[in-house]
Amino acid sequence: RYSILVSVDVAADRLPAPPTNRLAAFDGGIALARASVEPPSVAAGQSLAIDLEWLDTRPQPYDYTVFIHLRDASNHTVAQVDQQPTKGSFPTTSWRPGDLVLDRYSLAVPANLAPGSYHLVAGLYRLQTLQRLMASVGEGKPPTNEVPIGIVTVRPR
Repeated sequence: RYSILVSVDVAADRLPAPPTNRLAAFDGGIALARASVEPPSVAAGQSLAIDLEWLDTRPQPYDYTVFIHLRDASNHTVAQVDQQPTKGSFPTTSWRPGDLVLDRYSLAVPANLAPGSYHLVAGLYRLQTLQRLMASVGEGKPPTNEVPIGIVTVRPR
């Protein structure tokens, strides 16, 4: 199974308007426009499909890496995935303002994970320095270096 990257040249006046709703606006001009998790309920040992939709608002000077963490009620990371967007086939330095990048991740839920409710967080960092980008997540909320993207229920095996 191979990822396919599709690039289509379309006149700017024929493009749809970029999404106005955003889960987060990261320093450096990248916004997280949408996140979805399927299925929202899994048995321990199964995998989650996580789709992120990124919107670039200005040229990117670095190739950022995405992290997704599955956390328990005590905020301990119990599973994670780190990779460049689109598995590296379309790095952030190739993004142009206005690009909407659809990005899919697979996160394996540990087979020995206790049943319960877990939350997912995501963010961006520069691999060379491990420095995370700060993000604004809403009016009146302080900047954060990770964004909540969903709740997952883990069922017994």
